[in-house]
Amino acid sequence: LAPAAGRVAFAGRVPGSAGAAWRSLGTVVVLAHDERTRTLFGYLGSVRVRRGQEVRRGDALGTVGANRFSPTPELHYGVWKSDGRRWAPVDPRLHVLDAEWLTAAELKEPPVPPRDAELPAAFR
Repeated sequence: LAPAAGRVAFAGRVPGSAGAAWRSLGTVVVLAHDERTRTLFGYLGSVRVRRGQEVRRGDALGTVGANRFSPTPELHYGVWKSDGRRWAPVDPRLHVLDAEWLTAAELKEPPVPPRDAELPAAFR
């Protein structure tokens, strides 16, 4: 389900040009919420939206699928922010849950991005 209103920036199989690390996510949907915020959903079984489509919070984006390494269904969810020069992952807990239960120490420690992390051009 869409976590917030936005526009579908990408929907479908990850293109080969995105690189091997991204291709492992299989079928993805990327939502553009504003100029500097993207949410990414990976390992989808099917896609129910198309590129350019406007969605509202709660709209169905697709169905949960699996990856080739897991025997059970799984979903990859990521939030990416741009500083105007490059894209970096941010802690998704701050965007999907009430932050009351997060400790100050957890907020001070940003998530460690994958080496050479950058959203592929197709996902922007």
